[in-house]
Amino acid sequence: KLVATWKQGKTGFAFLVDEKGKVVSHKVEEYVIQQTNLSEYPLIAAFKKGQNGMIYFNDRGTMRVGYAKETKYGWILAMQQDMSETLRVLSQTATFTYILLGITALVVIIIAWFLGKAIGAPIKKLTEIAERISVGDMGAEIKIRSRDEIGNLAEAILRMQDSLRLAIERLRRRQ
Repeated sequence: KLVATWKQGKTGFAFLVDEKGKVVSHKVEEYVIQQTNLSEYPLIAAFKKGQNGMIYFNDRGTMRVGYAKETKYGWILAMQQDMSETLRVLSQTATFTYILLGITALVVIIIAWFLGKAIGAPIKKLTEIAERISVGDMGAEIKIRSRDEIGNLAEAILRMQDSLRLAIERLRRRQ
């Protein structure tokens, strides 16, 4: 009774045949009553030919996936489901994976853009100040006060600016 009532999804079911291929348990009660011989059924036939594990077969134009295992009594317990229903979960998982991959890529791009702006803007400003100092404008004001490498670079340029300012003042006094 447990085998006959087992159901997986909309199309999945199980059945049990004896060593001669006659139905012992099936969802179609007539098969049990008449002891229908299913030894030529594609799933049972493939198992009897030695196929193990998942067995893919065509049953009246519908592709199915099944699994058969011999019991300790020599009977065959078979389970099957339409291929489309079996693969639906894989298809949904693949779709979810692609959506998740797209969202992750978008988040990474957004983070990279913000980090690029956060790093690029101070470097661009320091480059402009260094250019102004290189042409003699010692009044360029550095307003970057971060504690990272860019802050260290700003402090170094500020010290260089002060050193150049002092050197220029010394030169003017000597003249």
